[in-house]
Order: sequence, then C-alpha cells, then structure tokens
Amino acid sequence: MAHLSEWEAVFSRGDLLTASLSYAPGAVVIGDVEREVAALEKAGVLHAVDILGAENSLATEKTVGEERETVARTARRLNREGDGAGSGDIRAGTAGVEWPPAVRV
Repeated sequence: MAHLSEWEAVFSRGDLLTASLSYAPGAVVIGDVEREVAALEKAGVLHAVDILGAENSLATEKTVGEERETVARTARRLNREGDGAGSGDIRAGTAGVEWPPAVRV
C-alpha cells in the first residue's frame, strides 16, 4: 500500500491486491489480502473511491485528509476574497463539492 500511495493519490483495488500478492509470492493468498483490505477500510485507513475514472479504487486516510484540507482552505480563501455575494461560512464538504459517500465530511 505504501508503494502505491507514494505514486498515486487514488489507486485501484486490483493494483493493491496485485502488489500485495507479488510482494512475497506464496506468503499470502488473495482471501487474506481481501480481508486485510476490508479491515483497513473498516478502520478508516483506506477509503473506497467510486468516481468516474476511478471506479472500485481506494485512497489512504492521508490523501482524504489532504483533500478535505484543500477544500477547506479554498473555501476560506473564497470567503475572504469573495465579492460579498457569498452566504457566510463554508466548511469542507459543503463548498460546492459533492463528495462520494465514502469520503463525505
């Protein structure tokens, strides 16, 4: 997972399974890897991503956090620099961005 997340913010579930199985061939079977991925999702370490172009993919907790902070920072900047037409406080997840259910704030 660390190797994949170094290079991609979002990576396919298949790529993670392939990388896990090829790390130490024969040491684990696909069911073991799938159970571990499910456990990491349940723990919030991995987040399911299912958006156009990244169907059946995953993102790390770090990536999701960075994206949320980017949205929040942008919203704060827009509030400060707006032309007065804004409607007040904009929080991460409500700045006109529709988050997929798995990463909604």
